[in-house]
Amino acid sequence: MQCEEIVLKGAKHVVEEIARTELVAQLLEEKDYKEVGRLFYQSHESLSKLMEVSCPELDQLVHIMRSSDGVFGARMTGGGFGGCVIAFEVELEN
Repeated sequence: MQCEEIVLKGAKHVVEEIARTELVAQLLEEKDYKEVGRLFYQSHESLSKLMEVSCPELDQLVHIMRSSDGVFGARMTGGGFGGCVIAFEVELEN
């Protein structure tokens, strides 16, 4: 018996998202904000492509956030998938 492609893609997202979440917790303690941001963008890409729960408007918002000063990362979030975008922004000390 073979799984449908959407089931395999969803499982891949879940497994990779768990690993990303654990890594983000560690990286936040290390204050490696650049890598945390990269993982936020990676998470969004996975939600958009593997889980297929994003929409063009949210993809565009995440794209805009990539060039916003002070924003290290962004991803979609929200109840029912696709509610809004959360940005990871850190005010760095001088």
